[in-house]
Amino acid sequence: MSNLLLSVDVGTTAIKAGCFTPEGQLIASAYCEYPLEKPKKYWVEQDADHWLKLSKEMLSAVIKSSAVDREDIIAMSISAQGISFVPTDFNGFALRKAFSWLDTRAVKQTQEITNIFNNKETAFRTLGIHILPTYTLPKILWMKENQPDIFVNTYKFSTSLDFLNKHFVGKFITDYSIAGGMLAHNLQQMNWDKELLKLLDIPLEKFPSLDWSGTLLGDIKSDIAKEIGLPKNVKLVLGGHDQECAALGAGVSNGDISISMGTASILIAPTDVAIIDPKLRIPSYPHVEENQFVLEAVVSAAGVSFRWIKDLFNTISRNFSYDYDDLVDLALQTPPGSNGIKFFPHLSGATCPFWNPKSTGMVLGISLDTSKSEFTRSLLEGWCYQLKTNLNVIEELTGRRENIFVFGGGAKNQKLLQILADILGKPIRISATSETALLGAAMLAGLGAGVYSNLADAKTNVRKEGKVIENDMAVSRIYQSLYEDYRFIEDQFIGMNYCTKENAI
Repeated sequence: MSNLLLSVDVGTTAIKAGCFTPEGQLIASAYCEYPLEKPKKYWVEQDADHWLKLSKEMLSAVIKSSAVDREDIIAMSISAQGISFVPTDFNGFALRKAFSWLDTRAVKQTQEITNIFNNKETAFRTLGIHILPTYTLPKILWMKENQPDIFVNTYKFSTSLDFLNKHFVGKFITDYSIAGGMLAHNLQQMNWDKELLKLLDIPLEKFPSLDWSGTLLGDIKSDIAKEIGLPKNVKLVLGGHDQECAALGAGVSNGDISISMGTASILIAPTDVAIIDPKLRIPSYPHVEENQFVLEAVVSAAGVSFRWIKDLFNTISRNFSYDYDDLVDLALQTPPGSNGIKFFPHLSGATCPFWNPKSTGMVLGISLDTSKSEFTRSLLEGWCYQLKTNLNVIEELTGRRENIFVFGGGAKNQKLLQILADILGKPIRISATSETALLGAAMLAGLGAGVYSNLADAKTNVRKEGKVIENDMAVSRIYQSLYEDYRFIEDQFIGMNYCTKENAI
């Protein structure tokens, strides 16, 4: 076996590492979790040193696997959580705890950035995304106003990707897919927005350099290689944002779309150009494929809604403890439409395509006769209706998407995927690997190391046909009528109760 490819996936609460063959076979992997810290309301932080320490430990565990011949490893790349960042010194060491992307303290600073633009349409066309406190730039501005000593002493604002790049090869460099979510990147100019940063009095030089994913960065430093157990001259290749890496690993190309069925559900639709939605519904980001872009729609309360109902039922149940498969089986005891119950899963605000943070969840149609089965099915249907709404918007902007690839925890249950296929009215393809982000990063490693001539070649080499879930045409016709009713009520619900001038983004 030769030309093995390593990858690391730095997630929000877990770090994974994997080793792949050029054909996309995962031959060894390792996984560990690490904590988030919540020192105050709206503050969410984590120790950036964990990004480095645990990445090295997981890589070392993979390399020690009996299935891996360390001498065959030639390159590595990184899939990284987006927009979390830490201020670092010249040597790449953290000056404080990292700001998680989940941190929303910078509400005041978000408004300050908004005020620079004439209107939200101008901001969206310039940045490709809405101005929200989850993104990086408002938190940088918060630090400038509240921790000025740290701000002044910061050499670079480092996301997890460029933080690791600095320690592995000595370069502060990030890719466009990560930069696109920082609110400091001009999508039209494909560079840091110098004018915006100047108006905010934030030095441009404090941001890392930019390049496309798949760019060869150099040999991993000898001391790091020795610590991990790598041979000499293993290359580090620039990685990218985890969602785009996952779409790449799933084999998604232009004309396709991926749906991650995780805590949040994210739809990724690759495009040849940056498409700016005139109605500001779906953000646009650079892809991990050079000169490519994606429309990226987020349904924030997706799998987390499912976890909420599991925890709720298990709290009140005396004789039975439900797992997710149990709940799907329970839901299937009720016919499509949940006997009139409709669940609107805006448990953490309404994200794409509504963008209404003040929206809340709602259940309609319950009565004294409502069963756990009906309630559970309505939640799963509500989750899938949100995905259908975003798919419809994406297809309105780009045309029909022929192949729908799904992955993530929810993709392990084919009965849930059958509900999704029936609601979408289309077949869906289960990704052949569950570790799509790791595979996508490994493909980028192979590109930079010359294993693949381009990413189309990489997809051809690694693509394996996963199971296809066909939709039931009769059930899809039932769901189309139910969906139209659902959408009418949702528009009235969000419009009447939340879309006021004061609450709008």
